[in-house]
Amino acid sequence: MANLDIVYTPKFDTDRYIDGGRLSYWNSQTGSLAGNNAIVHTDKPNRGFAMKKSLQDSIKISIITKRPIWLSWLLEKPRRPEHCDDQAIFPSLYVFGASVRGTIGKGIGNLEAGYYDSTDDSDGSNPLINNSEMRYLAGYTQEIGKDLTMGLQYYVEQMLDYNAYLRSLPSGPARDRYRNLATLRLTKLLMNQDLRLSLFNVLFTNG
Repeated sequence: MANLDIVYTPKFDTDRYIDGGRLSYWNSQTGSLAGNNAIVHTDKPNRGFAMKKSLQDSIKISIITKRPIWLSWLLEKPRRPEHCDDQAIFPSLYVFGASVRGTIGKGIGNLEAGYYDSTDDSDGSNPLINNSEMRYLAGYTQEIGKDLTMGLQYYVEQMLDYNAYLRSLPSGPARDRYRNLATLRLTKLLMNQDLRLSLFNVLFTNG
């Protein structure tokens, strides 16, 4: 009737970022460029947890909970007086999501939604930490010819507490409340389906 998957990741893998060792960066606390004189030391948490429950039927329903961390660091004041450099942290995050997948007409459709709870900035007043978000994804895949498949996807990110984000923004351009992305993928199988040709194209995006 159902499957339950539990995943634990003991090693935290971050985005690639500039720490001042080879390339300089803008230090918002000092208001100047920084490099070897202010190497960024990061506090990397070693944890990750995810749980997924799937109900098996003609329509597949999945519920997902995760305890990840935002993959981009931010600068904070030193956590301990003996630290001469800024301490960079990775803000905490909870993710709750659900997805539905099933047959629609001659193809397969899927709907997904996720809530990104930015627990270190629950009210959206800290401009250095990502606000909480809602994320949505709708997709449809259908075979439109012999060994030729078309896939369409529409993805939306919605920033929560947007007015608080605008009030706390110190300067510079603001992010959009909604980020939209639509994509098209065409896949062709050749040589008795041993050769796969794929074309991926972004139809439009606003961010």
